[in-house]
Amino acid sequence: MENLKASAIINIKENPNQLMVNGTVITYYDDDKLIVSKSNPQGINPTILLLYVKIYKGSGPMKGTQKQFIYLSNDTKINSYKKVCIITQTGLSLTVDIEMFA
Repeated sequence: MENLKASAIINIKENPNQLMVNGTVITYYDDDKLIVSKSNPQGINPTILLLYVKIYKGSGPMKGTQKQFIYLSNDTKINSYKKVCIITQTGLSLTVDIEMFA
């Protein structure tokens, strides 16, 4: 797996505010599945949201397929986050700034 890309936006027009993390990762198999979850524990920096991307390997042909993932949250803590760090099970990670959508 390689080529992890993502963006993060907080929509402050919504009540409660909503965080959307949208990303892509290249997986080996055509029918791989992705599950994104909030990491537990969250880490030592309270301004960085840690997300974990788990890949469930498929059995299809090895094609190097780009897969999209989306994480949505209305958690009351989202306004305290400044960045999102996405970590995959292979140790690949990406940290992105959270943008505000007003």
